[in-house]
Amino acid sequence: MKCPTCSENTPDSWLPFWPDSKLLGEHASRRAETMRDTNLDVSGDTTVKINYMRCANPGCGQMAIRLVEEHVEFGETSEQGDLIAPLHRSSQLWMIYPRHSSRPIDLLVPEPFRRDYLESAAILEISPRMSAVLSRRLLADLLEQYADESDFILAARLKHFVEDTTRPFALRKKAQVLNEIADFGAHTQRDKNDQAIIIDVDYDEAEWTLQVIDSLFDEFIIKPTNDAQRLAAL
Repeated sequence: MKCPTCSENTPDSWLPFWPDSKLLGEHASRRAETMRDTNLDVSGDTTVKINYMRCANPGCGQMAIRLVEEHVEFGETSEQGDLIAPLHRSSQLWMIYPRHSSRPIDLLVPEPFRRDYLESAAILEISPRMSAVLSRRLLADLLEQYADESDFILAARLKHFVEDTTRPFALRKKAQVLNEIADFGAHTQRDKNDQAIIIDVDYDEAEWTLQVIDSLFDEFIIKPTNDAQRLAAL
């Protein structure tokens, strides 16, 4: 599995947080008693488990806690009123901690880029639209500060960046794909009432925006800083 904190692979080593808790057992028994002489489905039984584990990666080691709900639906009762073997079993998982999965970010990335990136990643699963709003603002700021792109419209900043052949081809290709799939014209403009326009995007588009930002962090901040540190050491 992937650790919800560092996003690196870690062994699936869930342990019970406390003994299993049976819910609805008494209710199910009473319902079965009242329906003993019928041929209808008589009850359901739900088991709730809480598990925990720690990420095995030395640089992380963070705890993850999940809730597992298992539901069993029983079939008809026998002539003696006993429940027949379950016909259907289903389960659902909820991550309790960390509440929202995040994405790893290098410590060299400064504020406010770091804050905006982590907030955008944290709400990606809950609201791709609002995640994209933060990501696009961050993307515009990165292009302005590190690539001298100051056009009012974000699409124009991306277009000029893609056309700059001094930039790495793979990075320009990522930016080009993003510019083609996204409607950036609506993001940096305001309507007649000066109200910010909320964009409609899906999860894949919002997640791809974060991937482009990852590459820009590497190109604008991380690689130059590491190179400067190596040069100073030499």
